[in-house]
Amino acid sequence: MKEKDKLLSKFVKKDYNNLLEELLATKEYDEIVKSLILSMCYKIETAYKDYKKVKENVLSKEEYMMNIFFSIQKSCEKINIIKKGDIKQGEIGCIVNREDKLIECYPIERTLLFCLADIVKKDNIVKFENQIIKEALTKMLNNGNSINMCEPLRDFNGFSWNVLIKEIEDLTYNLVYQDLICIVGIDLLEEWINKNKFVINYLESFQNKIDEDYGKNLGLEIVSNLIKIAILEDALLDEEFMEKAEEEKINNESQFFKFQNSSQYIIELGNEKKEINKKIRKLDQIINDKDLLYMEYERRNEQLPLEKKIFSMKVLKKILQEERAELLKQTEKCGNLMNPQVFLKQYEEIKKIREYFSVLNNQDLKRELSNCVIELQKNVLNIFKIKIEKAQDRNEIIKLIYELRYYIQIPVSDKKRIYQVKQLESSIYEIEEILIEKAIENKVIYEISEIQRINTEVIKNIFISKSISIESIEINIYKEQEIWKVDFFDEDVLESTIQIQEFFEKKNLKVKNKKKIKLFL
Repeated sequence: MKEKDKLLSKFVKKDYNNLLEELLATKEYDEIVKSLILSMCYKIETAYKDYKKVKENVLSKEEYMMNIFFSIQKSCEKINIIKKGDIKQGEIGCIVNREDKLIECYPIERTLLFCLADIVKKDNIVKFENQIIKEALTKMLNNGNSINMCEPLRDFNGFSWNVLIKEIEDLTYNLVYQDLICIVGIDLLEEWINKNKFVINYLESFQNKIDEDYGKNLGLEIVSNLIKIAILEDALLDEEFMEKAEEEKINNESQFFKFQNSSQYIIELGNEKKEINKKIRKLDQIINDKDLLYMEYERRNEQLPLEKKIFSMKVLKKILQEERAELLKQTEKCGNLMNPQVFLKQYEEIKKIREYFSVLNNQDLKRELSNCVIELQKNVLNIFKIKIEKAQDRNEIIKLIYELRYYIQIPVSDKKRIYQVKQLESSIYEIEEILIEKAIENKVIYEISEIQRINTEVIKNIFISKSISIESIEINIYKEQEIWKVDFFDEDVLESTIQIQEFFEKKNLKVKNKKKIKLFL
């Protein structure tokens, strides 16, 4: 039985507190750290029911808590509490050293939780030929997952739901990760990031699932958007990455133009293959002739500093054989590229990589990032539309209402949430309208009026409600000074009041006015 499975089996038999105390007893953490962890886990356990209700697409509480415990048990040997000012300005209040299994952080529960989520991450979870893109995607997925782990503690206190935007470590990584949850669900992402089996190409699985569930080629479009966002965000955050990405862009551009002039490039490949074969023949002569081998030994050692000198001809022979093997790979690559089918396939790959890195051509990288993020949201909204069309019963419709409510309230900046992005307003309204109409048809929500637009104008306000349970929302429709108004109540607390702007008459009402009614049937 795997270690995580063993740990999960203990959750069935013991409560979290006892299991956590037993686990902490095996660690050499100081009392401040142990107290911080106990308090953190208690608050999460208290808030998790509301978190699951609001968000819907989450891990079970058992699996979520097990991830924290597993991180403490296997990946974190030491936790040092540090004072403010001990970390460079601009950092989020923590240092995570995966190699030494060490966390250094401020005495803040949310920061410690982020560290515990981060310290178990792997550096190689994306299968992709281009190393720069692989790094950027891995960083985006790992950070998004760690930020997501902090959500129950950050935004839920056991009584209310309040997204604390300023405490989100990276708004772009968070938004993209929440998009991915909407697109493929939490289970595939959890397996990809935290249980990664390197034999599986999860990026390919992700793309295939999108194509299967929502239509061919949508997966490719979404993956393309994800790669561009990952490159741009990492470039904006990290100067060193930006330099590497710029260099890669230039190299790729050079390759692209070579491939475009195919006849000339084939000639160059042929000449390169001839030159490599000459080098191989020369190495063969040296390897198989003792005198030539000794001369090569003397020649190389004359040019090398003391610490890098070759100490025997046996060692040199091994070095030469390794060089020969590398040259064979190069000549094989040249030969393959001279095959028309391989050439065309490689050309298509270079074109794709060129398109990904083209986002760096924009002088305003922040604007380019914003454009890519908006395109991704359009993909997500199209997926919501398909999900609504497929929904068959009451439970599916209610689940989609919660999912859409959660999604449109995700922050895109410190001032705006998704529903406040101008470029997305019409798409969001259309989806709200379709979902509300389906909810009324399936007797999930009361039909307020015989005029569909009135139903949408009134009911769409549940999607910006902060109520934990939107099924408990009550409304009261009334006329005040010739203006029709609707009060929204979370239990007995007035949450908001709206005016019905459209032309409206009492005869259009299909519910009683001046009386509180539950919106959900």
